[in-house]
Amino acid sequence: MNNLISTLVIEALDSDMTNQAGATATSIANAAATNRLAVQRDGAFAAGDATNTTADQLIKLSAATTMSDGSVSVMSTSEFKLGDIIASHYAVPSGGTAAIYSLNFTNAEKVGGMFFLRLERRDGLGINDSETFSGETLAKLVDAFKARKEFTEFDNVSLASGSATALTVTVAARDSQSDVHISTNDGVTKNDSNPTDKKGSLTVAKGLEKSGFISQGAYNQYGFPIVVPESSTSAGQDYGIYTIELRKKVGGRFVFETIKVLIADDEANAQKTALAINNLLGLTAADSTVPVVTNTVVSMVTDAAGETGAGTSYSEGGETEIFVKATNLEVGTTAILTINSDDTADAGHGLSQEFSVTAAAAQVFAITVVDAGDFAAGSVIKATLVLRDSSNNLSAGKVQATGITIQA
Repeated sequence: MNNLISTLVIEALDSDMTNQAGATATSIANAAATNRLAVQRDGAFAAGDATNTTADQLIKLSAATTMSDGSVSVMSTSEFKLGDIIASHYAVPSGGTAAIYSLNFTNAEKVGGMFFLRLERRDGLGINDSETFSGETLAKLVDAFKARKEFTEFDNVSLASGSATALTVTVAARDSQSDVHISTNDGVTKNDSNPTDKKGSLTVAKGLEKSGFISQGAYNQYGFPIVVPESSTSAGQDYGIYTIELRKKVGGRFVFETIKVLIADDEANAQKTALAINNLLGLTAADSTVPVVTNTVVSMVTDAAGETGAGTSYSEGGETEIFVKATNLEVGTTAILTINSDDTADAGHGLSQEFSVTAAAAQVFAITVVDAGDFAAGSVIKATLVLRDSSNNLSAGKVQATGITIQA
């Protein structure tokens, strides 16, 4: 029983697509030029809005990428029929989350009069996978780190000393195992925000691409030197992963194939490539339905109870807290609230904050990234609400109808 793994890496820019039909490539050359998915049905290239799901048509998916030397790399699945599909799944793009460690050196026992911090990569795969930094003060320790950072394996780590005894270590997610072991002076206490997802979907995408190379014989595991094919993934990208599982009968036996279409997350909220796969293969794995805000009402209020409109209560003279009330929301989504001013020079203009939506009828959001004092007297401010669902679909923006004038 065979199990072929085909991995296709796709980039699909919304700005380059005028409609859903353009979500797929018109030829292999076009796929290489645009990095779009090519879908052939009985040999003909299909548009991204086609919905013909005739059972006996032969389908092949391909991705083509122009490599750094100008050559074109093409990865294709075998031909299959819609009836061969036994399962499908879509995982939304995910960016890795930074780990934050707060270290308290109040009771630290110095070593030779020095504070020290030792970082060690958890995966142990670096050329120099550990480094120690020291200083008579935390500020000097941070300076020592900054001076050495570009020469170490810890380019995803940043240090900040908020006081003489407080040090914050932030470990940004990256496409390899990003977390680190931290060792420091005796007596130091540590609190950490250590998220589950420290990698993001780029790491998953690279692993799937490598598995696809091996499965299709494009990765030399046994000869010397080992030949590593050039990756089609892009640093800094997140990837939606569309999985299609096939079971085909070939010559009296069953052959299994797993297809992974890795969709670079630059499609914003349109999900056009994922929707094209839904259309062309008669699947529903990818959720492309955006949250609806047609009946949503957004307004500013005086407090968390939300009973009184803001009126003239917001003043530049103090740090008046801003509360935004919204009604008719989709529970389970994320509300992204942006406060905009008609005077774009105001310090608070354009600042955004995210909240979990837990109530449909009405919910009041306490804004903490900005207050009324961040706007000049006479400025008119409004809140714009956008909802994002668990599949990263974004709603249209809903702007409050009547602005609030900041008082002197």
